[in-house]
Amino acid sequence: KFTANNIQNKHPSANYRQLGRNGYVAFSGNNSQFSSSIVSATKAAIEQHRQAQEHKEAYSENSFDAVFYSPIVILNRSLYTANLDKKEQIKLQKSNHVTYRFNYMSPQYEEKSYLADIVTLDGLSAYIDKQDTWIESMFQFLKSIYCNV
Repeated sequence: KFTANNIQNKHPSANYRQLGRNGYVAFSGNNSQFSSSIVSATKAAIEQHRQAQEHKEAYSENSFDAVFYSPIVILNRSLYTANLDKKEQIKLQKSNHVTYRFNYMSPQYEEKSYLADIVTLDGLSAYIDKQDTWIESMFQFLKSIYCNV
């Protein structure tokens, strides 16, 4: 059966046991660029979705379009995760990709929780490969539902 959970469970970010919830850019003196990059990427994805919804009358009832919007921020610097280990000591680990969860609300957009991918330049190729694999699996999944009806 086709549900939103089927899509979410197959997304590459669904395999991560941890989601980023707080960000800090060390030694930069200005942490707002990090936050504004995530918000800008997310607003662009929301706006693309809204525009697609406004123009869906252009599609026929016999067609089916699946569109996925994924906010992504690409960093040209190192990315680290910080977690507590079993002894409750902070453990830093270098990473090439973090899925970041945050809540966003503005006068133009309703309050929702969003996921944005933060990827380093070094990890971009592997990230794109995972996204390509997911898109192909979604194509096969949707094809099996709608082409075998």
